[in-house]
Amino acid sequence: MNKLGLLGGTFDPFHFGHLAAADAAMDCADLDRVVFIPAAQPPHRPPAIASPQQRLEMCRLGIEDEPRFEVSEMELKREGPSYTVDTLEEMRRSQPQDQLFLILGWDAARLFSDPMTYASWRR
Repeated sequence: MNKLGLLGGTFDPFHFGHLAAADAAMDCADLDRVVFIPAAQPPHRPPAIASPQQRLEMCRLGIEDEPRFEVSEMELKREGPSYTVDTLEEMRRSQPQDQLFLILGWDAARLFSDPMTYASWRR
C-alpha cells in the first residue's frame, strides 16, 4: 500500500508555494508520492485565466525534476464543476490499494471556516 497525497487547485499559475505544500505534506505524512490535479472548473473561484491545457503544462514543467510528484488530468477530462469529492471517489476506485491524503493550501482550507461559503459550492 502506498501513501498518496492529492493536491488539487487551479494552478493559475503554478508556483513554488504548490511545491512547498507538497514537500511539507510528504514529510509530515511520510507520503510515497503526491499527485497534482488541476481543476477544470472550480466551483468556488472565478474561471482561470490560463487555459486548462496551459495549466496542465505548467504543472508538468513545475514538477519535472521531482520523481515523487506526478500530474493527473482526471478533473480536466470530467464534465462540469471540479468537486473534490468526485475526484476522491474516482481516485479511490482507480487506486483502491493506496491510502489517500488530501492536501489543502490555506486558501482552500479557510473556506471550511465559513459555512456560507462552503454551502454555496457544495454539489
